[in-house]
Amino acid sequence: MTHIGKYREIPITLPDGQEAHLLLDSSGRVVVSGVTLREELVFKKTAFNNVALMQTNDLNEFLFARKTNYATGVTESVNPETIWLPAESWFQRHPFHCPESSVVEMNSREVLEYGECTAMIKLPSYIDRTVGYPAFWLAFEHGTEFVGGLYGLEYVWDGSDEKLRAYCGTYGRFRYVDITNLLPTDYKTANHKYDVKVHKAFGECFINDALAALLIPSETFQTISGPPYGILLTDTKPSSSKIRAILECAVGNGGAALDVEINSYYYAFCEGVAVPPRVFRLYQTATNNLLAGLNLSAGSVTSHPVPIVGYSGKTIYFRANQTSVADGFLIEVLTQAGNWRTYDSTTYTPAGSLLVYSIAKDALLVRITFTPTTYPCTINDAEVVMS
Repeated sequence: MTHIGKYREIPITLPDGQEAHLLLDSSGRVVVSGVTLREELVFKKTAFNNVALMQTNDLNEFLFARKTNYATGVTESVNPETIWLPAESWFQRHPFHCPESSVVEMNSREVLEYGECTAMIKLPSYIDRTVGYPAFWLAFEHGTEFVGGLYGLEYVWDGSDEKLRAYCGTYGRFRYVDITNLLPTDYKTANHKYDVKVHKAFGECFINDALAALLIPSETFQTISGPPYGILLTDTKPSSSKIRAILECAVGNGGAALDVEINSYYYAFCEGVAVPPRVFRLYQTATNNLLAGLNLSAGSVTSHPVPIVGYSGKTIYFRANQTSVADGFLIEVLTQAGNWRTYDSTTYTPAGSLLVYSIAKDALLVRITFTPTTYPCTINDAEVVMS
């Protein structure tokens, strides 16, 4: 037994033979336990960020890695730092490296309940690659090789162009919605922030903190393109809420080595929230125009859909400076047959009042259509709050 300040350190041997320590206070109570005295218990292995990395400077404590060579068919476990060196600051740009003719992947060592991950990435150019099908994934996975399912982002060469896809699928049933059109124009020359969040009822993907895709397990396969964001209804549901964070890069058989600029200092993952409170501001469908502030000179306006599945509280807030025609505030839901069906309709009146409409029943997606009596008409507020 040794003394560390006011504490006593007692070495112990774990059942697997690994040496560990107990740190006791003056009353004999355990204060810290672990394989070292680096305060590693402050940051659980289910949460990885730059502070945790600075404490350990060792990716191997949070991630395990493997490499498969397409030419030989050999798969082997490797040290994560043969793929990706830890960065101690934003200024250290250590790329995520995939050798030629290979696929490399890194998974969180711990299984996460749901999950959230974020990364700053400068996506590579695939244009000059004539051999192989390069791809990079920022995602969460049940098991490996898609067997149990995957939520996340894939940046891939499809044989003719570079594509960013939001995935929710399993092996043999690769379901995605294409969100390439939502990428920033400088995505190959500048770093941008990408996020994936997995909840109980659906997943979300973000680019620079703006919603880019919704991933909703369903009974049918349907997609709705963005802007403002893509929506995937997938008929192939990942197996459970127990998932691992994954980074993966592949170049295909004969493909040249590839480096992806993703700084480990700005990569993080943690457990997620099953049913997080959400606010969706309503957009004019297929545009980046918010309904709030929109000026109508004629006709009707329809919102881009928002997900309401999995929430008990679902409330629409709406305000405009003109009343609607009779039953001119329409609420629709999307059915599994791919049809928009009327859930309810009401008359918005008086002008300038705040309409508060609670949705009592359940559905996957909801949208509104508003037809005013008089033009021009300005919509002041339009959003859906869920809890």
